[in-house]
Formats: sequence, structure tokens, C-alpha cells
Amino acid sequence: MDLVVRFWDPSKNEVATRCFTSVFLHRSTAAHLLEAFLAGLSSIDKKKLIQVSLDGPNVNKKFLKDLSCFLTKDCGHSEQLLDIGTCGLHTIHCAFKAAMEVTGWNLVTFLRVIYNLFKNSPARRGIFIDVTNASVFPKKFCAVRWLENIDVAQRAIEILPNLQKFVEAPEIENKKQVCASLHTSNTPHVPFLQGAINNLIVSCAQRFVNPEKIKDDVDVTMDDNLLPAKRIKVGMVAQLQLKHCKATLLEVGYFKNECRSALKVIVNRLQDRSPVGIKLAKYISCFDPAVAVQSVGRERLRRLLMHLVEKIG
Repeated sequence: MDLVVRFWDPSKNEVATRCFTSVFLHRSTAAHLLEAFLAGLSSIDKKKLIQVSLDGPNVNKKFLKDLSCFLTKDCGHSEQLLDIGTCGLHTIHCAFKAAMEVTGWNLVTFLRVIYNLFKNSPARRGIFIDVTNASVFPKKFCAVRWLENIDVAQRAIEILPNLQKFVEAPEIENKKQVCASLHTSNTPHVPFLQGAINNLIVSCAQRFVNPEKIKDDVDVTMDDNLLPAKRIKVGMVAQLQLKHCKATLLEVGYFKNECRSALKVIVNRLQDRSPVGIKLAKYISCFDPAVAVQSVGRERLRRLLMHLVEKIG
């Protein structure tokens, strides 16, 4: 486990980030994480801790709870650690993954198979080129970084006709694989987090939620808030593909219902597990220039200062 510290550097008058140390874990339960964390920071005064950034797994939430108890009971840490929730990017990845699983489309298997079909197989790649007269191949799919798989999905759609031609060719019968870098930076991006996730929620909701009900906290579990299947917006490319494959009205209906199920999971996960519902994440958006110029910016700044005074004095 790598321990990275972020602190105010008075010599440069800016926030600095430094790799402090690394500790090795035999197991990764919350208790083991806490033990390793405290051992790695043994030379630092724990009373000066203000906030601990977390990844997405629940074990990290248990770790933070145990750490807060330790600081209060054993270190006399009178203030609470600031809470901006777990990693928003991790939550979005997992939301999209869960959405794809609920559809039953087997996208993970498909994208992996078409990549591995040609990986380390010059002979098969040569046959593909001969059969299709094309030299564009599938890209590698990563199941834990869904938001970085846009190019992978676009490439799969692009070469799908050639893949079908390749599989059906006689030679084969005889022989029978963004968003993300925006908030991944050493510069502080927390002020933009709540707005970015809110925009993502609304963008997804616009595809299947009644326009009169759209807002970042819309309840997508209530059918009264949702559009009927025939009005769900699946996107121009998907619409053209449905026409191209001559899908029946019943098949189109099934497909749109599956899309709605996927979108409901994404919105639900983002509402329940992302930092969008954390007070500090909302208040600190006052430093987002788009918010600062509005009247709500001053109110959020006031609430932020009150929150910080309450938490850390």
C-alpha cells in the first residue's frame, strides 16, 4: 500500500503532493489496513491529519471508521476527519459495470474474446487480412476501467462486419479479443467533482426519464418518472443499427427495456455511492468558477466555512 501525503507548502504557497512511503500487506482486511497505515505514518503526528482519501471498496469505509475511532480514543484527536466520500471515478466504473451485467448482453466476454482471438496469433491475423482486406484489429478491454473503454467499444462496432465475415469464411470453418483523466491529476479537482457527477446523472436520465421529472436526485425506481419504452433515447448509432439489422418492433422494445434497466442501475449507483451526496463535496464546489459567479456560490462558501469550523476547528 502506497502512502501519499498532500500538504500546504508555505515555501511555495501551494498544495504539494509527495510519496511518503510504502507498506506491504499480507491481507487486506480493514484491521490490516489500519495497522499498516499507522505503521507507515508512525513518524507523523496523527493529530494533524485532516482527511484521508479512499478508493471504492467497502473495506475502505470500515478502515476510515476504525481510523476515526482510533484518532479519537488513542490520540485525543478532537476534530473529525473531513469526509468527501470514496473515489467518484471508482463509483462510476462500478456503476457502468453493474449496468452492463443487468442487461445480460455479455459485453465483457465478447470484448475479451475478440481481442484474444488475434492476440499473439500472426497466422490468424494474416487470415483476417486476407479474408476481409482490412488490417484494423480489436483493442484490449479492461474490465475495471469501463470509462476508458470507449475506444475499445468504438473499434468493436467498427470492425464487427469484418469479424462476421472472418468467422463465416470457409478458411475459418476448417480451422475452427475519458471522463477518466479529467479528474485524475495532482492538481486539486474536488471543487469540480459534484458538478461533473451531477451532469453525468442528468445526461443519463435524459435518455429514459420524463423531461418534467429530470433532476440530479430523481427517483428512477418509480415508474411514474420514466418514459415508456418506445420513447427511450438509445442514441443515433444504435438507432441506425436497429434499422440496419431489420429488428422487429418486439425486438426493439426488448432492447430499449434492457437499455433502460442499464441506465437505471447507473443513475442509482451514482446517486447512492458517489460523492454527489456528500455535504463537503457540494459545499466545496463554491470554488468552481461556473458556480462562484452565481449567488449560490457565496452561500456554498459560507456553508463550507461553517462545516470546516465544525469539523476541524
